[in-house]
Amino acid sequence: MLPFPYSPFAAAQHLFGYNDPKLLKDAKKTEFVKFMDICEHFFISHPASGQKEGLELERVMLFLPASETLTKQMEITGMAEAIVNFSANILFNQPKDTEIKDGKQQTKPLCINGDDESVDFRYISSSTSKEVVLVVENGAFFIGVSLNRKLCKQFDYCVHLPTIRALLERAYNAYKLFYGSFSVVFNADLVHFKNVLDSFFAPYLQLLRVCKTPLVDLFSGVDFLPLGSLNFLEVHCLMTNCLEEFPQIKKTIFLYQERLIQYSVEKRDLIVLWHFLTQTIVPSAMQAELTPEGILNEKSTANTSTSDSNKSGFFVDSSIIRDYLGEFSDHKFPKIFILDGENDDKCVEYYLIAYRVLNATACFFVRADETQNDSINNDFLENLSDFIDTKMSLIASTIGEQFSNEITARPNSNLDIPYHFIYFNPDSLSFRKSFAAPMVMSAENAVVNNAVQILPSSMHRLVYESYDKFISECSTTSSLISQLYIKADNDWWIVFKRMERRFLALFLPQQYSATTTIADIQECVDGIIQSRFPNLFIS
Repeated sequence: MLPFPYSPFAAAQHLFGYNDPKLLKDAKKTEFVKFMDICEHFFISHPASGQKEGLELERVMLFLPASETLTKQMEITGMAEAIVNFSANILFNQPKDTEIKDGKQQTKPLCINGDDESVDFRYISSSTSKEVVLVVENGAFFIGVSLNRKLCKQFDYCVHLPTIRALLERAYNAYKLFYGSFSVVFNADLVHFKNVLDSFFAPYLQLLRVCKTPLVDLFSGVDFLPLGSLNFLEVHCLMTNCLEEFPQIKKTIFLYQERLIQYSVEKRDLIVLWHFLTQTIVPSAMQAELTPEGILNEKSTANTSTSDSNKSGFFVDSSIIRDYLGEFSDHKFPKIFILDGENDDKCVEYYLIAYRVLNATACFFVRADETQNDSINNDFLENLSDFIDTKMSLIASTIGEQFSNEITARPNSNLDIPYHFIYFNPDSLSFRKSFAAPMVMSAENAVVNNAVQILPSSMHRLVYESYDKFISECSTTSSLISQLYIKADNDWWIVFKRMERRFLALFLPQQYSATTTIADIQECVDGIIQSRFPNLFIS
């Protein structure tokens, strides 16, 4: 029995993407592209399984499209294995910031994100495609993807290989959240392992959308909600009291709407957990809130207390989220794999118990082992809801009132500033952007200005080449440059600012073309930061 026996993407496409016919009608007018529209092939291989002559095909664990000939699958995975093995011998004596690409030693641009940056990888370029191969789990498995140059040109997508690598790592981390490492299922049942890979990655990639501005997908972080010190202290105290009152609970996360306030999970798990919560658990809870109360209580198996009618909140259990994820088999709450300690690479199974009150969602993680099987019973759930319901309701009301007052007090003139932005702090994992993905519910964007025109395709290469050459931490000039102002041929301004490792990119459209000097544009940028992002270089 699998720990999470279903695909978390099969039932609701709007969790990871949204098939809007208007968006697909003319791809060149949209900011996002369906990943599979530009993907030539995707594979996961286990080289050790295909070492014997005549059994080379056995190394292929998953290949998309599945309609590709077996000979082609064997050739592609074999070529990737040969390149990895050949370059490994060369890279052994090379500095860490170099790689072998097309037989030449080149500087490796850094992907500054919150994911595990220790994953080995190769970039492979040819006249027809660009490919990224990840080497994971001590070299036991390869994950490869190839993008067709012709299709990318057709969709106005400029390939940035570090961005594609970041997307692959995110997909791998999403798999590990639900199933653990590849080796866990592979060692248990090979046939089942192949079925799991297909049921997970096929819909995941079909629903994945990539932004034409490469830096948007390069960074991976969390949207934090800035709170006043007293409000944050109330949230922190509540979560700490829950840990003390209920020994079964080992870790916690607290969200308001889709923005993170507090967490005690390991930092390496935070990003993938936040995506799962904001793209699955929170939307499920929001839909349940629209359900008549009697029907909700009848459906939910975790909200059966006789005192539930006096409570504001409810548990987000399998009966509520099954329309998004499919049926659960034998447990009320999702089982996930997360780390036990920052220095421990072993993932452990936990139950994820989410409790929703107004716009606040508290998440509790309980070990899913034999010693804890009886700990998540009706008494535990009832005691937990009794303990937090009223307190969460007061906290959610206070936070909502605080932000309502801030919106009212905000000058109207600041709401119409036409620009796009990307902000990322790799130390805190704080990440914000103005590019709204084509989803029903946008989980990553606290500030979205749909009135701003999308970036012209002619700027895409300029953006990431400028970043790689001057701003990336692996560039030779990164330690010398703290800000960069670029005026494109189409009169757009590109502004990069760095403070320590924190990064802000502003994209200013033609409305700023009248600003002809660096001093003038710098004054505009300072005004934007002061009026809209006063705490950006603090969070």
